Amino acid sequence: MKATRPARRPAFTLVEMLVVILIMSILVTLVTLGVTRAMRYASEVGTKTEMAQIEQALGVAALDLGRVPYIPSYLVLKPTPGGYITSDPWEAMSLRLLKQMFPNWTNANWGTQNLNASQAFVFILGGAAGTEGFNATDPDPFKPGGKRKGPYFNFKPERLVGTYQYKDYWGDNILVCYSSQMVASSLSPPFVDRPPSVGTAPQAPDRQFQKANLLFMPKGYQIFSAGKDGKWGTNDIGGVGKYGDIPFNGKLNASSGNGEDDQCNFSESPLGKPIND
Repeated sequence: MKATRPARRPAFTLVEMLVVILIMSILVTLVTLGVTRAMRYASEVGTKTEMAQIEQALGVAALDLGRVPYIPSYLVLKPTPGGYITSDPWEAMSLRLLKQMFPNWTNANWGTQNLNASQAFVFILGGAAGTEGFNATDPDPFKPGGKRKGPYFNFKPERLVGTYQYKDYWGDNILVCYSSQMVASSLSPPFVDRPPSVGTAPQAPDRQFQKANLLFMPKGYQIFSAGKDGKWGTNDIGGVGKYGDIPFNGKLNASSGNGEDDQCNFSESPLGKPIND
């Protein structure tokens, strides 16, 4: 009797294996792209949401701290009111606002320093150490304890840089906030000490966003992030702005595209896309 052989199981051909590998590669690529886009979208949305929250907190702080007309984007801090040079317009402005915010202030433990557009809003919204608010009744607004005012925004300690700078959701960019009411005055603000970016990234814009020499948000605040690439844009049209400097419009130049992913609180899209009047 002739023995029966078991049926041989056909093996995968080389073509079939290549097809399977190709399909798996496509699926991995699609999943990777989806995750990357989701992470980018999450950072964009997180930054945009936080900008809106900061803008709202600035309004609350302005009302609670003596109903000041605006929160400045340049602020001179000195320990005592008598230490200010009132003939200097920026020191006079700072003294006037601080006395209105802290009527009991005689000697503060905040030292002597000039806060620029990346620092002033953190100081006002966060208070001492950027997270502790202010003493509402003591002659030293930085004194611990007592009745408190603020903090008006929850600055996460792990994202605070130094004393008064705050990183956005992208990880290494410093948020910058300009007070439109302050810089709309006849004086050019002293923004030569531009807020530095973290690491080796270019410095942040030293002027607000303009279009046809007109400010956006003329009675509010302009808040900026350098976006995913961490590179700030300036201007690519060669014009001179209202304050003797090139206006910031979201692009460094047309060839490099730096700044096209910059974000702000007054545009739903990154600044490289058109902004409606």
